[in-house]
Amino acid sequence: EIARVAGDKNTRTVILDGANSMRRYREDVLGTLRWGVEGDAVLIQFRHPNDDAGRWENAIRLCETRIRRRGFGYQALGGDGGSRRMLWHTANGMEPVTLDDFMDIRAFIEVDMTQDPISVARQALIHLAYHGMVDPRVAQSLTSESAL
Repeated sequence: EIARVAGDKNTRTVILDGANSMRRYREDVLGTLRWGVEGDAVLIQFRHPNDDAGRWENAIRLCETRIRRRGFGYQALGGDGGSRRMLWHTANGMEPVTLDDFMDIRAFIEVDMTQDPISVARQALIHLAYHGMVDPRVAQSLTSESAL
């Protein structure tokens, strides 16, 4: 599906929301994009500013709080303690981005997950402009108060 959508000449941007915590997941997506699809891949990682490299305790606590706040209707995580197990399982299986990954991506961006969604979008757009993937004027107009 990724190759079909990304290969469509009318598609300008494909945003894939998925776990990139394990090398094999990243390789599946990047490998698909490698074959005949033009464009650049960017890996965006959501991080809690109080977590040290390779640590995820604060990120997990924040995720749990957000899940509880939504009410336990979030299907992917459930409300029976499954969310806590799944979050810790994902964190414990996290494999850092490697030099091989960097060969296939144009940019690796970390954003502060404690910020509100609009601030996170601003952070990502500013980074994309810095990496030459978004015209700085477009990024500035998209991150203005009236646009968001």
